[in-house]
Amino acid sequence: MSGSFNAWFDNNYRVAMPGDTDRKQYGVFWGKVGMLFQVVATASLIPGGVLAVVLGRPWVFQLQAILSVVIAVVVMIVVKDFPEVEAMRTKRPSMSEYTKLLGSGVNFLFSSKFVKHLVIGGCILMSTAMVWGQLILFPIYFSYLLTDVAVSSFRTVLFLPGVATAERSGVWAKRFEPKKWIPRFRALQSGGFIFYMAFAIIMLVLPPTNTGIMLQLIIPFTQIVFLELPASNVLPILFMTMTFVFTGLFGGIAEILTQALFCAPLRQSLQFRR
Repeated sequence: MSGSFNAWFDNNYRVAMPGDTDRKQYGVFWGKVGMLFQVVATASLIPGGVLAVVLGRPWVFQLQAILSVVIAVVVMIVVKDFPEVEAMRTKRPSMSEYTKLLGSGVNFLFSSKFVKHLVIGGCILMSTAMVWGQLILFPIYFSYLLTDVAVSSFRTVLFLPGVATAERSGVWAKRFEPKKWIPRFRALQSGGFIFYMAFAIIMLVLPPTNTGIMLQLIIPFTQIVFLELPASNVLPILFMTMTFVFTGLFGGIAEILTQALFCAPLRQSLQFRR
């Protein structure tokens, strides 16, 4: 998700909800935003997989590039700030003001051991997640599911509970104190230590196969095979689904708590010390 969107949302939220100083409702709203992103992502997976099979992957990526430009233009036209936010922009900040803001942000990152460790841990988490998502995840998908349609269908199944957990994470996050629970939830989230250990155990105990009894899902009233995979791969796929769902929930709560932690009023109330 773009950092520009985060900044736009935060700036306008401050105007719309000035009384939410501890950012409790902020987490609820952010959970609903995450739910909307999950709904859109879920709705696009199966059609994309079918188009990739019928027309080929290059055609799908070319269409995606064109639609991305269209979406960008629509966002520039439709997404606006509240009048109060616009009024704050009386003049463009000077370079010295930008530099001062950057310096204060860097100082805050090293204002306490907790914040420093949180940032370093987040960098490590994001680095491993990039390697996982770009180099490891899809080979695992295809080793168990074999085809584009099967992979897109499986990802749809994963995203469906993600719609509910994204919305609920904003509500449940209000029950937890950020400084205490962020490290716990980060360890349990997708891309965390428990997540990778769970996948290592699944692949070690239940390795993928492409032989044996094949399960087929046929489109009703036709002879078209929509999904086909080895029966022996069903159990590890179920375990993967459970791992994704539960770690995704913890990750959503951790993200909302982290955003709440970095808001100025709450940061002052925590009174960080070295």
